[in-house]
Amino acid sequence: MKRPGFTFCICPDLSLIQDYIHSQLAKFPQKEWIKKVFWGDEPLPGNFWSNLNQPNLFGSGQVIILRRAEELPVDFWSDLGQYLKGFKASIWPFFCLEKPWERGKPKIPKVIERQKYWGIAQKKGWIWQNPGLTRAALPGYITKWAKRHGKKISPKVLNVLVSLAPEDSTALNNELKKLEIYLGQREQIELSDLSVLNSYAQIDIFAFFKALQTRGQDIKLWTKILREQLIGGDFLFPFLGLLVREARILWQLATGEEGHVSLYPKLKAQKKNLAQKLGLKKLSNIFELALEAEVNVKTGQFTPEQALEILTAKLIDLFHSC
Repeated sequence: MKRPGFTFCICPDLSLIQDYIHSQLAKFPQKEWIKKVFWGDEPLPGNFWSNLNQPNLFGSGQVIILRRAEELPVDFWSDLGQYLKGFKASIWPFFCLEKPWERGKPKIPKVIERQKYWGIAQKKGWIWQNPGLTRAALPGYITKWAKRHGKKISPKVLNVLVSLAPEDSTALNNELKKLEIYLGQREQIELSDLSVLNSYAQIDIFAFFKALQTRGQDIKLWTKILREQLIGGDFLFPFLGLLVREARILWQLATGEEGHVSLYPKLKAQKKNLAQKLGLKKLSNIFELALEAEVNVKTGQFTPEQALEILTAKLIDLFHSC
């Protein structure tokens, strides 16, 4: 298999880009690969163009990595074409487009798509695309990690871990490393083990709602997580906002307004099922409980932590009766 003349990496997650470049270099070994990194969101140094064109005098392969290339001006992409002509065995450029995807698709600057070398890259398969570590991809990512490290995780524990995980592979790998160290030689990952992990502000409220129905270890873990968030600062009011937003989605699903809810079909079906179980009366109670917690804190009747404890207890009663 012939090595690509150049590669476009279209992914918003730097760690995944790094893993991909590393895997590609391993497929096409040189005496030595020397990496040189440049940034598209700052002026390029004068030696950038010479590095694209002139091989290393000592025979080492040069890997030219251009980060955040989507920030470069239009003229750059027009000028680039002359430097990509012909195959250079000891020079391998990687152009990294790191802008977040929109609606599951990458946003490629039009000026790039008009270039001849873009068409060549498409035809030869020199474009690598990855949406990053999305919420939908987390279960598979974590399951593969567990298998590689000889760990076992039940679907129940996996669901909770997914709801806590950040959508960034670097941050997630740090958390999984922490979990690995905590487990030691033990294979089975228990629900209580997840308490060693950091929780993130983007709380999955739907997962929280599902845990509310258990009254068991699930909700105990969530209560601990929410307390930790309170320690970190002004968390209660953003949490109430997420709570109301999720309740509004469930209300729409319960009242036949599915067309206004944009979700993956499987997740939409799960939320609709919960919405129908709750019914409109209990959904309206969620709005009332969120407002009650907000008023109690703003009037000084309760501290944020007390308000959260009361809110959680009332939500447990509400959901457990479904």
